[in-house]
Amino acid sequence: MNKHIRYGLIALLLFIGLPFFYNGYYGSNNETQFAPVFWHDTRYIHGSLYTLSALYLIAGNLINSSILIMTDLLFSILYRIMTDQ
Repeated sequence: MNKHIRYGLIALLLFIGLPFFYNGYYGSNNETQFAPVFWHDTRYIHGSLYTLSALYLIAGNLINSSILIMTDLLFSILYRIMTDQ
């Protein structure tokens, strides 16, 4: 993988992942986007998965990085189904 693309992906993953931690700590469950936010309790999970994915990409492990992103996607879908949101 081209190093510029890799660095861009690392920055993107951290740009997505780190605010989940910030909003999990400082945010509230009273927020609204298009509708009230129902996933406030899962922000740390999303933040961990995106940040770990970035760390794997820093280490050059594209497969584990991709697996973590797919895990986050599947988790989001299952969480939405299980909570009937």
